[in-house]
Amino acid sequence: MEDKKREELMRELSSQLRTCLPLIEEERQAFIRAEHGRLQAVMGKEYWDREKEAPAFFHGEPTEDAQLESLVERDPYDISLEELVQLSEMEKRVERLGTYSYLAFFHMYPEDKERLRLLFHLYRRLTHGNVCGLPEIKQLEEGHDFYIRQKTESAVRVIR
Repeated sequence: MEDKKREELMRELSSQLRTCLPLIEEERQAFIRAEHGRLQAVMGKEYWDREKEAPAFFHGEPTEDAQLESLVERDPYDISLEELVQLSEMEKRVERLGTYSYLAFFHMYPEDKERLRLLFHLYRRLTHGNVCGLPEIKQLEEGHDFYIRQKTESAVRVIR
């Protein structure tokens, strides 16, 4: 009986992997495409790591040679979902008048933060061999087309 249950779970996991991973990757790429220049600008830049209480660098450290650094073309498509989720929580530490202020390292819409967290949660569960719940799968599937349209629309409306 337990073998049958295990087989059923494996079939469900396999089905979810086939269905969800392409949607997750498509949304990750759509976010990166929409934010490409901004993401590229923060790659290799310093942020404040509160856990270590020390500066750290987002997605790779800068090189010693400033001229070489300007020639390095960083590809935002190399940024993982986990890094995108962390990016929304990172801060810069700025010294002002003898005290420190903490500012957002990368501004992100709340809807994007929420969506990226959902994508990462699903991705992590699936890639670690865990079946996702139906409400999570439904949230992914029902919001997918809207999110893709939102991120790929190229028309910008100017408000006067």
